Amino acid sequence: MSVTQRIKSAGVASASASPLSAVPLSDNLQQDSELFRRDSITEPVVPNPFVHTIHLTGWDKVRVAVMTVVVLPIRVVGMSLCTFLAWFISYMSLLGLSDETLNEPFTGWRKLVKVFVALLVRLSFFIAGFHWVTCRGSDVPRDSAPPIMVVAPHAGYMDALITLMHICDLDVPTPVAKSDVEHYPMLGTLTKFTQPVFVSREDPNSRQNTIKEILRRSKSAGRWQQTIIFPEGTCTNRSCLISFKLGAFLPGVPVQPVAIRYPNRIDTATWTFDGPPVWMTMWLTLTKLYNRVEIDYLPVYHPSQEEIDNPQLFADNVRRLLAKCLNVPTTEHTFADGMMMFRAKSLGLPMESGLIEYNKIVPKLGIKSTQVNECLREFSEIAERGNGHISLEGFAKYLGVAAKPPVTTLFHLYDRTGLSRICFREFLIGRYRISALVDCETVYEKLRQKLYRNHDKNSGVAAEEFATFLKNNLNMEQSRVDRILNNFSGQSEIDLADFSALCQQSPEHAKLIEIHLAASISNTVNN
Repeated sequence: MSVTQRIKSAGVASASASPLSAVPLSDNLQQDSELFRRDSITEPVVPNPFVHTIHLTGWDKVRVAVMTVVVLPIRVVGMSLCTFLAWFISYMSLLGLSDETLNEPFTGWRKLVKVFVALLVRLSFFIAGFHWVTCRGSDVPRDSAPPIMVVAPHAGYMDALITLMHICDLDVPTPVAKSDVEHYPMLGTLTKFTQPVFVSREDPNSRQNTIKEILRRSKSAGRWQQTIIFPEGTCTNRSCLISFKLGAFLPGVPVQPVAIRYPNRIDTATWTFDGPPVWMTMWLTLTKLYNRVEIDYLPVYHPSQEEIDNPQLFADNVRRLLAKCLNVPTTEHTFADGMMMFRAKSLGLPMESGLIEYNKIVPKLGIKSTQVNECLREFSEIAERGNGHISLEGFAKYLGVAAKPPVTTLFHLYDRTGLSRICFREFLIGRYRISALVDCETVYEKLRQKLYRNHDKNSGVAAEEFATFLKNNLNMEQSRVDRILNNFSGQSEIDLADFSALCQQSPEHAKLIEIHLAASISNTVNN
């Protein structure tokens, strides 16, 4: 199977993950609730891998103040000189080079200059307090090293230190970097001189082009240096390993897993979506006496034929090895969760409201990102601003009904934790796991039977009788009844197509009707 075929098959496998079936509503609603909780999507072991806080004691604050006055200026001057010299040499070395030349490994004097620039960058790290790096495990020699090095977890910019550990072998691995970095002042030139593989999240063709470039380099018979990839694709607080992107695994070549740690009492190396800004982490890093780093080189991982054919399995197995080495759990969060956190914040919700464990929830529910975003917008209109949750009263108000059966039953089904509140994750699962999967035709027929049980009625449901049903049986406010009827453009009768449209536009209301009818039939049978 070619790499292009593996890319396409991996995408199809992800997109075609079997969505969850609807909750089977029996006569025993309490039993349905218990079945739903047991058969539903489990909560992540680590609720939020994108939050990070730094706690300073009184003595820490004194130390930071003293170091800011005494040591920080010296470090800033030293690092600036090293960085400027490294940038200037890189800039001069890149002058006149065409894109074709950059797509081939440096040879001759440029290869030596590349090593010298790496030495300057390592000296800059040394000045910053990264005096020594503890390395453990089997760092494979250059001539027998696998083409790809997989590093996790990804904490922040300090992880660049991993690219400088082979200077003594006159070897500087090439990273995979986001394309935005190329345009950063100075840093862009330094990154470009390492001949990275640039990837863009905005370009739909970037993923496939990146894989092809990684594959091309990995098949170069040692001409290219190792390619370093952080498969998480974004920074976390290192409390777990989130979903691995498949870029390092689609080529189907051996990889060397590498675990990186920062065993410092105060963690200033971590930079996440919800945490201190970059300038603060840099300031606190430079005002410590030293910064410890530990790197564990795991044995080279040779994929089986099954893993070559299934990159997701390959990625999951490598992640499991790294998680065991780091003694941390795994979750299915991804970069998209971080973006959802920003969207939640823009809608006036706490950032953590947007966390849903994207790689698990979206495929299992069989929905698209646009549906997730729209659901978040609706949730923001209902949720309490302070805590980002929906109460029973808020849920009932949103649906325009009284806070009593059948809405209490639906709320209980949505409230998977039993805490009498619904977070966005529960709201999303409830919407597409319960309400959106109502069997419209069956519910419509049951509704007709209830409204016309003493009549031979084969036509649609009268709009007037449907309105009476909503008010008397669902305890719905008149204003909400009018809004629902407006969807039918003043029609006197509602046919199956109209009712199906209602189920799509207002899935919770459709589920309320189903719950009421099921309870009504159960009471009739019992009597």
